[in-house]
Amino acid sequence: MDTTASPSQEHEKRLVAIHNASLGLIQVTSLVSLLERIAATASEQLGSHHAAVGILDEDGKLHGFFSTAITTDEVKKGALDAIDGLFKSPEPLHKEDVESDLYNIIFPGVHPEVISFLGVPLHKNDDILGQIFVANKQDATRFSLEDQEVLEILAEYVAFSISNTLMYGGIRESDSLLVQRSKNQALLNNLSSILSLDLSSDTTQILEKAMTQIMESMHIEVGEIYLYEEGTNILKLTLHRGTMINHLWTKTQFQTGELSVGQAAQEDKTISIGNPDKSVLDIHHAVIDGPLREIVCIPMTGQSNAQGVLCVATDHEQSFSDLEIQLLSTICSWLGTAIENIRLNLQQRRMAVLEERARIGMDLHDGTIQSIYGVGLTLEHSLLLIEDDVDQAVNKIHQAIDGLNATIRDLRSYILDLQLHQLYDDISRGVRRLVNEFHANTQVEIELQSESDGLEKLPGDLATILFHICQEALANVAKHAQAKRVEVVMWTASDRALLEISDDGIGFDREEVKFSLGHGLSNIQFRARAVGGDVEISSEPGKGSTILAWVPFSSDR
Repeated sequence: MDTTASPSQEHEKRLVAIHNASLGLIQVTSLVSLLERIAATASEQLGSHHAAVGILDEDGKLHGFFSTAITTDEVKKGALDAIDGLFKSPEPLHKEDVESDLYNIIFPGVHPEVISFLGVPLHKNDDILGQIFVANKQDATRFSLEDQEVLEILAEYVAFSISNTLMYGGIRESDSLLVQRSKNQALLNNLSSILSLDLSSDTTQILEKAMTQIMESMHIEVGEIYLYEEGTNILKLTLHRGTMINHLWTKTQFQTGELSVGQAAQEDKTISIGNPDKSVLDIHHAVIDGPLREIVCIPMTGQSNAQGVLCVATDHEQSFSDLEIQLLSTICSWLGTAIENIRLNLQQRRMAVLEERARIGMDLHDGTIQSIYGVGLTLEHSLLLIEDDVDQAVNKIHQAIDGLNATIRDLRSYILDLQLHQLYDDISRGVRRLVNEFHANTQVEIELQSESDGLEKLPGDLATILFHICQEALANVAKHAQAKRVEVVMWTASDRALLEISDDGIGFDREEVKFSLGHGLSNIQFRARAVGGDVEISSEPGKGSTILAWVPFSSDR
């Protein structure tokens, strides 16, 4: 019995073999591994010495390539681009369809020994994904029509496998992007909490917390921050983080426009330095000799201008991505704005202090010093009267004593105004302490009425506002009111907390009072309105004054 298989049976065996081999391709999720497996499978199933496969991206550009004839790790991409038309051919290619010098690009080192050649397209619906090439059939001088059919069937499996792998890669990339965006959002949320601290917070403290968050979240090895010294164009090293090296640059301060740090600030742009070496003049030798692969300088720009520069460096093989640079730029913008706000706040406080000092100096000169001068004149007059009119001299001495007592009260009022007060506990106890100090310094009768139940729930920031309003109001009463009695009342309504300070002093004409920065009444209004509240001030000459301040608050929460 003849056991030799017929041509049709051999053909069926080849088709079964292709089917079985192709099942393994479907399970491969790495594009590089898939291309290598495809070339190996094509070479085995077609009985060829060499095989290659190339695929295109959505724009028709070569996306991936593998050839069994390549002996080095690098593919000459430029050469492959020169023959990209071969990868887009809609019809099978034979040896006579390809110029002889192009074989050396697909199968380096094989040309001119290419005897037989066959290429078939990879189709996905009406689109061409790429091409499979085989060369030098082992037992024949050319590839047969049956070989072409087998390779075309393999190409159908390959196209399906490539589509799956690209789709899987796209899903993984999307998942990775979503995870990264989630991490970025978490970082921004944490930084938002840090930057929402009180504007009086120390700049260095905020920068240290921010740098810690950035380096931990983005796996950055070294970070430095340079800030402008106020009133100069000098960027000075403010913060260094990272134990890998102690310095990124040869200098610790730069002028605007000077080298990498100064240039980033002047031009308000990100500067990236990959594989830093001696060609970058300001790079520290520790960076050149160390493992760092990239340094990025990003300006920290506020609402008006640059406040400093953030420098970060990594030893990662992959450079910072566009998404990471965008994230760092956003963070630097936040930091720049926060630093600018802190500095503006400090400037406003300095101005307030200077204006308050000037006001107190004028008050001391026009009031207290003139009073003491008047006491001196009275005492001189009493000396002249002692021999001629003892009773009148005694009266003058009593006038001098009264004048000195009045001056002492004025000085106590200034001391009360200048004392640093802080709300250590709840608002009721804090205001009670202010009331006790006011009475001790002025001897003026004062009464406090407080509804403690609702006020206990008052948040710390609102409690501090009312505390300072009370402090300002009592200081004004001590200095100007000449009052005999003062009443302080605190309570809560459905949507607000209220504070009222009233006195029976000399009052004033509101039309004649100028409200300016640094004066008590202006400060009171500013504090209340800054949190959405307000102040009502009522006064008439000879009828005392009342200040009613409120801040938004619900005692039910």
